[in-house]
Amino acid sequence: MTDTTAAGLGRYVCVRPKKDGTHRVTMVVPKNLRPNDWPKCIRLPEVGVRYGRLDDAKFRKAITADADRLNRRLDEKRRWEAVVDCQGRSKNLVELARIYLKSERYRNLSPGRQAKNRKSLGWILEWSEARRHPEVAALTESTIVDFLDIYADKPATRYDLRSMWNVLLKLAKKERWIADVPLERGGWYIRRQSEAVLWTEEDAQRYAAMARFLGEPGLAAMIIVMMRIGQRPGDMRTARWGHEYVPGRFVLSQHKTRSKVNIPMPSDLRDMIKAVRRPESDTVFPSGRTGRAFTVGELQARFSEVREGVTYEGGRRLTLNMLRHSAVCPDVLLGTNTGP
Repeated sequence: MTDTTAAGLGRYVCVRPKKDGTHRVTMVVPKNLRPNDWPKCIRLPEVGVRYGRLDDAKFRKAITADADRLNRRLDEKRRWEAVVDCQGRSKNLVELARIYLKSERYRNLSPGRQAKNRKSLGWILEWSEARRHPEVAALTESTIVDFLDIYADKPATRYDLRSMWNVLLKLAKKERWIADVPLERGGWYIRRQSEAVLWTEEDAQRYAAMARFLGEPGLAAMIIVMMRIGQRPGDMRTARWGHEYVPGRFVLSQHKTRSKVNIPMPSDLRDMIKAVRRPESDTVFPSGRTGRAFTVGELQARFSEVREGVTYEGGRRLTLNMLRHSAVCPDVLLGTNTGP
């Protein structure tokens, strides 16, 4: 087996030539460098053709893309294993992070939320390291507020960090490291909410019509279904025929809460979903451009295009995330919400 790192395929990428001139490509990380849950051998590319020629640009591109993604994930795993193991069992933020990352609460989060929490946790641990990892019991409200003030010009980041502090300190209280959460008083963790702009059924129909006009019937159907059943965009975006959706009902485990729901569909919604089905895809609401499930970025981009079209014609400027809330809001159900 030949290591082709020097050929630019990526770290730990190995190639085995076959008699027919094709190559078997794998990623093999040495045992002393592998995290505990890392596979001994990973075939590349992970999806698609398993054998090919290295002089085939498409095959080579797929290999390097997978190798780059896997190496980034490998580095992240190594970094976190080092973080949670290097400080012994002192009652500091590093040990608290180790407990949190192994907790059921963290495991039950969606992959996206896990990544966001790890990012916030990394900044908190860097701050802790610069202060030689003080004991959690020694942390005061003013100390943590000083840390949060570093991000005063980044409200969204500051809010995520406050939420992470809230989780850590409540966990410390649960572990009996501290008697009280120093920042719990005064509602420090409550995010100020601006006035909600709720959808109406008329808004949903208008946005759906614009989505169809722009060649996105799957997005149009998603908007109408979300307005009727009140589910989150992430759950609808990834729904598949025969899995989360069986003809006549949605049966899914919500990504955010892990709650299981079983929602029967009325006949008009069943017909709408059936009409946008692509024979080559099992996605319930396929992208008009790829025929596959919308990625997060793609969904945001396509919805932004729809919204610009609606507002250009005099419609209201709404957000996709408010659609679920609007579906269960009594004012909308009663038709009394006028919005700005």
